[in-house]
Amino acid sequence: MHGGNTKTNEDGTTPFQLLTSRSFGYFQKRSADTANADAWLNGRQQKLEQVLSDAEPETPATWQEALAAKTGVSLKFVRKLEGALPSAPWPSVKAIDWAIWVLDQFDPNEEDFDAFFRPESLEKIFGRAYKNQKDLEAKRTVALAGIREILLDWFDRKTLLEMDTTISGFIVKNEAPVKRATKSDGMAKFARRFSNRFASEISFVMSALAQLVTEIELATGTDLAPMPGFLPQLVRFGFPTPYHFAVSRELSTSARIEVQKQYEGISKYIEHDPSDDWDAVRTKVTNAMSLSLFTEISDDDIKALEELFKKDNDSD
Repeated sequence: MHGGNTKTNEDGTTPFQLLTSRSFGYFQKRSADTANADAWLNGRQQKLEQVLSDAEPETPATWQEALAAKTGVSLKFVRKLEGALPSAPWPSVKAIDWAIWVLDQFDPNEEDFDAFFRPESLEKIFGRAYKNQKDLEAKRTVALAGIREILLDWFDRKTLLEMDTTISGFIVKNEAPVKRATKSDGMAKFARRFSNRFASEISFVMSALAQLVTEIELATGTDLAPMPGFLPQLVRFGFPTPYHFAVSRELSTSARIEVQKQYEGISKYIEHDPSDDWDAVRTKVTNAMSLSLFTEISDDDIKALEELFKKDNDSD
């Protein structure tokens, strides 16, 4: 048991040290090194006390500060993202354009990257390409490059096996000299980890952008393009555009490749517009699906229908 106050306070509240010592982060650190874990715990408490002593209770937190607290990134990063918004790909409805732009806002030299992407998750996806890097900056740099490369496949009609080949190839290029190079196991291990878990972590990054845009709209009374609001779901499921997401809702499936296949059949009837909100997107997809049913009827089908109608009229 570590030192410090571990009993419930007289007012019924739980002390900081007791709460934090129950956290998963503390458990991991204590499993590795008890002394370092307790030092970490004391450091967190001192930092919290400093923040509380410096705070001015009468001054409410700004939305930037609230967003930083909610996501775990620094206030500096939130303001950086806000300042970079004019350079965002506003004319685009392609998720890959937006996702890459968001990733480009991270500086591998800063810790904000770690608030969104857990090192243990990155190691499961990129293996020795991540683990064998010399320092944190190098690890973040290779992770960003790897995420960008996987997203290209994720938004394309690539199977998990094809994605796994891409990831394995990336690992081989970046794992440094090893006795036996990494190979795909034929079971799409790396790609499945990405699909089942890591895509959600990237989606969380995109939700930070969506929240930031919403706050700016509320603060300024303006309506920005709806695309940031779509982005978390598009990244989570691998849908290239909001129109793909609408197709998935029509089909009641989130199967990435099936949705993309169905979308291709109606894409010529859909005009992309970055100002389309969810109602507009859904209406365009519904209309396109209806229109495609009529265009699939051949001349022979039309003649057969005409003959049928003629016979019905004659019988009357």
